[in-house]
Amino acid sequence: KQPSYQATSTESGVVTKLAEISGFHTADLTVNKVFFKNYTISGGIKNLFDVTRIQNSAVSSGTAHSSGGAVPMSYGSKVLIISSLVAFVACKEEVALPDNLASFATTQQGLDAEEANIQIALTRATDVAIPISIQLTPALVAYDKEFTTEPAAVNNVISATIPIGASGVTIKVKKKANVFLNGDENISLKLTSVGTPVLLGLTTEMKLSFAAITSVGSKLTLEGKTAESPYANNVYADLSANFATLSGRKSWNLGFYHGGQFRVILNHSYQSSAAATTKTDISAVTLADTASVPNLNFAPGGE
Repeated sequence: KQPSYQATSTESGVVTKLAEISGFHTADLTVNKVFFKNYTISGGIKNLFDVTRIQNSAVSSGTAHSSGGAVPMSYGSKVLIISSLVAFVACKEEVALPDNLASFATTQQGLDAEEANIQIALTRATDVAIPISIQLTPALVAYDKEFTTEPAAVNNVISATIPIGASGVTIKVKKKANVFLNGDENISLKLTSVGTPVLLGLTTEMKLSFAAITSVGSKLTLEGKTAESPYANNVYADLSANFATLSGRKSWNLGFYHGGQFRVILNHSYQSSAAATTKTDISAVTLADTASVPNLNFAPGGE
């Protein structure tokens, strides 16, 4: 029941009386069924007891908004059927990559020529440019007097950048012209800072000697394999300098050595071969002269 008070005008004045709406019960019935995990059908009956009008004891005044008489409640029982399709988007959980670390490629290196390449390598290629700083501590040599660097150092600090998409950077140390050294001179290099999200790795210090060295077991990474090819480069390791030189496997056929013994080598990794000829004019050599060359199953264009 819902009680209320009603003020009614009579001949003797305004009379207030208690009015009420009769009590009632209502209920709905709903049944759900799920098909194929994502499709749902709901069916049921609304206003199960079919309550349409409720008795009201208020007296009608005959004016607008009068509350007298029965109060409408509902349109009666209705059968409802509702269907719905729920779509779920599967999200693959992202696997966190290990830290990308910056380290020197080796802990010691020798400089027996005019310049040396100091390699700083990342664990993987970077997708943002990474600034790095290297502190130089020369021993028995001075910057810009006996040696310089590329990039140039300021107050014995080198600032360099690892470009987007690269997995490292190379710092050059160059001896000045007409400088004679005893061989006991050296430079200590320390990787002092790297930009985010890269972190400092385990090998943050290395020593560069201005002479050939004897390798004592430093670890060199021979980068013959790349992301594009498992055999992209020839790698030449110089154990007197703890340094590896890369050469594109397909970039050459003949190699010439101009040291004490003149030699010519063939790039066997690119299936190069040779045959003797009596011709002395290289411009007279034609493709027909290669008929006697052993067949190495080389398919032109296949490489």
